[in-house]
Amino acid sequence: MSYKNNIITLKFTNDKVPQFVEQKQKEWVKYGEENNYPQYLVLLFNRSAKHNAIITSKQLYIAGKGWIFDQSAMQGEEVVQLQAFIDNPNPYETLNDLSKKTILDNELFGGCYLKVVATKGNKGVQIYHVDYCDVRSNDDNTEFYYSNEWLDISGNENSNPEFTTYPAYDPNKKQAESIYYYKSYRPNLKTYTLPEYIGAVPAIITDAEIANFHRAEIQNSFKGSKMVTFVNGVPSDDEMNATKRRLNKQFMPTDGAGQIVIDFADDKDRVAIIQDLDSGNFQDKYNALNDTIQQEIMVGHKVVSPTIFGVRVEGQLGARAEMIDAFNLFTNTYVSPKQEVQEQIFNIFAPVKGKLKIKQLEPIMPSFSEQTLQTILTKDELRGIIGRKPLDVNVQSTDADALSTLSPLVATKVLNQLTPNEVRKIIGKAPLDGGDAILPSADVTAPNEFKFSKQTKDLIDYETFSKYGEPT
Repeated sequence: MSYKNNIITLKFTNDKVPQFVEQKQKEWVKYGEENNYPQYLVLLFNRSAKHNAIITSKQLYIAGKGWIFDQSAMQGEEVVQLQAFIDNPNPYETLNDLSKKTILDNELFGGCYLKVVATKGNKGVQIYHVDYCDVRSNDDNTEFYYSNEWLDISGNENSNPEFTTYPAYDPNKKQAESIYYYKSYRPNLKTYTLPEYIGAVPAIITDAEIANFHRAEIQNSFKGSKMVTFVNGVPSDDEMNATKRRLNKQFMPTDGAGQIVIDFADDKDRVAIIQDLDSGNFQDKYNALNDTIQQEIMVGHKVVSPTIFGVRVEGQLGARAEMIDAFNLFTNTYVSPKQEVQEQIFNIFAPVKGKLKIKQLEPIMPSFSEQTLQTILTKDELRGIIGRKPLDVNVQSTDADALSTLSPLVATKVLNQLTPNEVRKIIGKAPLDGGDAILPSADVTAPNEFKFSKQTKDLIDYETFSKYGEPT
């Protein structure tokens, strides 16, 4: 925003595709004309609610349920090594923690950096996440330069930053420290990459500016849509500035959101005039623009359905079938390929190659009635749905089914006539020495505190109650 001849000029944010500029006598290639494009993408991420929600939701979908591996055809030592890598790829975080950062970087920037540190004796490596904004590269990605001084405190390019140089990771060389750079392919780009949503950047900027405009309107009663005309003559420049300062101090918020347009006229017969500069029916225009912007951002992010990102769509209230189809389509066409990228990256550094996999989120299932679920699922599967552990009981179907046909009273009398080993056989337990004799009645031998309900009795081990007598 600039001031010239008492007229306020608004300048929209520059949204053109960045240029990667080689510099004479400089090792690194500039990331954008001002060497600040990664920081600019972070600014958009922080300012646009829609853009932020889509990026973080993608991160959640791609991270899934975490890292797993198939132990088949693996030796015991390999299993231990691979699990140790999942638990601690470096001393400070798990592989799940680390990959969530690389996933977010891939979605936000189109690439990610990892610092690779050799362990003592070159027995494996430790890998660390590196902030994408802090790294620049030479022309062919054979060297990388790390610094947190690419920009000065005002956000302008720093022409002489302090930096540390790292070689590109090479598995065929002994390297104490190196940088691994993954970048998604884009035609006609060499040194750096760009995010997939690059075409939606103008819409993302507009979304952020709309929110900022409304914030300014709420904070400032004049809202920058009023012009005050003083018609008692044209004062000197000093008097004009003093008048502006008094009005701004009285009516503007402390952060300067919004402006008052001030004019002076030489007409002694008229009083000061306050004119409304509002274009009218702005709410209708905003609603139409907001719908367009949302659609542009969704398309730029390859979103197949807004509903799976928590965005309500008119006319689709309760459309569960559409949501299931959208989730499955998005998983197959977007999430799975992105997970393969992460698997490719981290299998490079894993002690056992090609085994690491990301477990996908469970697909959305159609709604089934309770009766249908009981028919098609086992007891342990039903317990899993409600978050319970599987029962440590392997009931023999023939005897158990026979007992289930009896009334509770008759079933209890039958169980009382069985030996402990016969009961253990029903619940899938191995026989015990001395367990072939029928125990005495619990009413005679068992203390009150060791009497149990029938449900507990069906599950309890013989070792527990043999000492005190059979529970009731």
